[in-house]
Amino acid sequence: REVKAALIRMERRQYVYTDKDTGEVLIRTRIRNDDLAKQPNQFLSALRLLAVVDSRKFAAVMAAELDLMVTPDVRGETPQARVLRENLKVESVNARTHLRELAEGFTEPFPEPFQEDFTGGLPEGFMEPFTRPGKTEPSPEGFPEAFRDGSVYGSVSGSLQTVGGHLGGTRASAPDTAGTQPHGPRNEPPNKSSDQEPPHRCAKHRQLPADAEIPDCGPCANFRQAHERWTVRDRRRRAEAAAESARAAAALKAQAIANCELCDRDGYRIGTTVVCDHQDRAAAIARGQELVRKALTKPDTKETDHA
Repeated sequence: REVKAALIRMERRQYVYTDKDTGEVLIRTRIRNDDLAKQPNQFLSALRLLAVVDSRKFAAVMAAELDLMVTPDVRGETPQARVLRENLKVESVNARTHLRELAEGFTEPFPEPFQEDFTGGLPEGFMEPFTRPGKTEPSPEGFPEAFRDGSVYGSVSGSLQTVGGHLGGTRASAPDTAGTQPHGPRNEPPNKSSDQEPPHRCAKHRQLPADAEIPDCGPCANFRQAHERWTVRDRRRRAEAAAESARAAAALKAQAIANCELCDRDGYRIGTTVVCDHQDRAAAIARGQELVRKALTKPDTKETDHA
């Protein structure tokens, strides 16, 4: 609930935008300060990513940001330079057309997320206010070539900054957040309490029956992929828990054998093929026999008193 309230506050300040339908968060930065105009390959990658955004809300935000940017000037007449110039022109048109069509009719003020959770208003905010983020440091070396077409599927969430080979940000409800690995999101199993099972469908289609026929839906595809990654993490988490339990049991068994004088190093009673339970029954039997012997030899107090 506190995270949701923080997301609402940051959206009001235009720091972060949340789309409940896609389950994603867009971290908005002034992409014109990322020096993309000096890095044509990175700019081309960003355009290709923008052309596959499937969130109307994010499309409206990024369309406005893209209008503030200047397409990099690629000089030279080498074959590579000519191809890059042409690709920038084509992808710029594709990205702008896609964003404009997707965001048509979706204008500010945008509907705020999680309003059903705060019908009585937002709780008190943080004790210290946020400070406006500074200028984003550009990539020092840029990228030798742009990402290929089709290298990204689904919504683009985040600023137009490259993180480990992907442009984007983070999901709001998918604990399988994109990591910094160059080949996709990390699947390291986080703590189970912080890695809740994500839904299979977007908010729009979530209430439909399980066997309902749903048309092609980008947000639903995002959630299905998030759930598949969560399933992999959960399976790995269970396997690691079982392995840890087995290791702990083996350690206890080894310690019990080491402390026992009745069995050999393999855990069998010395001189037998019986698995040792580390209980010295001979001593227990001897103590029992001693108690019985004392009870039988104890004088009868009633007869003594009568005499």
